[in-house]
Amino acid sequence: MSGGAGGENIFFHFRGEGNQNVEALAQGQAVTYTTGVGRNGHLAAENVVPSSGGGGGAGGAPKGAAACGKSHRRTDKPTAAAVSEASSMRKEQVPSWEHNVRRLRDSDTTLTELKLTHTSIGEDRLRELGEALADNSTLTALHLCGRGITAAGAAHLAEGVGKSASLATLDLRGNDLGNSGAQALGAALAATSTLTSLNLGGCGITAAGAAHLVASVGKSASLATLDLKCNKIGNRGAQALGAALATTSTLTSLHLSYCGITVAGASHLGKSVGKSASLATLNLWGNDLGNSGATALGAALAATSTLTSLILSSCGITAAGAAHLAEGVRKGPPRRVPLTLHGVDLGRVAAQVGLGHTACGWNTDQVLAALNVKCAAATPWCWHWRPRARG
Repeated sequence: MSGGAGGENIFFHFRGEGNQNVEALAQGQAVTYTTGVGRNGHLAAENVVPSSGGGGGAGGAPKGAAACGKSHRRTDKPTAAAVSEASSMRKEQVPSWEHNVRRLRDSDTTLTELKLTHTSIGEDRLRELGEALADNSTLTALHLCGRGITAAGAAHLAEGVGKSASLATLDLRGNDLGNSGAQALGAALAATSTLTSLNLGGCGITAAGAAHLVASVGKSASLATLDLKCNKIGNRGAQALGAALATTSTLTSLHLSYCGITVAGASHLGKSVGKSASLATLNLWGNDLGNSGATALGAALAATSTLTSLILSSCGITAAGAAHLAEGVRKGPPRRVPLTLHGVDLGRVAAQVGLGHTACGWNTDQVLAALNVKCAAATPWCWHWRPRARG
């Protein structure tokens, strides 16, 4: 693409967020661009396409704009040729499936994190991906959220995960894995020594699937974070996970928001949390625990000082339940790191837990300082992510 004053090369570099401008151009929309003098005939590095003509110099820029090297903004309707070139370049910017798999097999040192954006990934491709992972020694994070992966595909993927020499993070949120998929991934957990984070949020897992995972969590030498939010594991699943907490020495974060857990499940978890030597974060957002569940968790707090973050937003806990939690903290061992409570207000429970006298009117800060606790009214959005309803 050349032209302009003195036959110099012209480049057109879109301003804004990369592909958004290319998409706009491909749809025939007006686009704002900046013109300037190119070097050695090279165009801009990203999202570079010609604009329609009109009004003077090459690409529609005013005469002399290219020659003097000044920036010039204008808005034009693209030609049919420009639309075609924009669409082609947009496709080229997304690496093909084959290209990604080849890089994995070759253990490309520049490929350490992979987010595959294909609408759906079939069983054959997951078999290829699993085989590539088994030979890979550089990839540390793989994200396959909402890609239509089923139990059969998860089995192929799990074979590669179990053999990978480097994979640390696996994110499979929003796939229809079910209990069979959970079982396959559980086997991978038992085989790998590198996986530290497994996210299976909204994957259609029930108590049976949770039991399959638990059998491997206790054997894992590396797993630190397990995320099962938005799976209907219920109290039976909570009981199984509680058993795993009592045996693992690596798990530091367990996320069980919106899992259908009630008082009975909180009781099972509470007993195990008190015995855990590693758990630092427990997320129970959106489960119907009530004040009785808070009592069970308060007993856990009285037995451990390793738990540093307890998320109880939208759990139906009132001031009475908050008092049980505060009492547990007060009776518990000294804490080097303050406990952060999410969604529970301890500001008015001083008298109930024997801190000062009612006449002193202790404020929230004084209560929290005495308990070595921090309170947070809300939690980051990622902790209570919920899958979209499938149509």
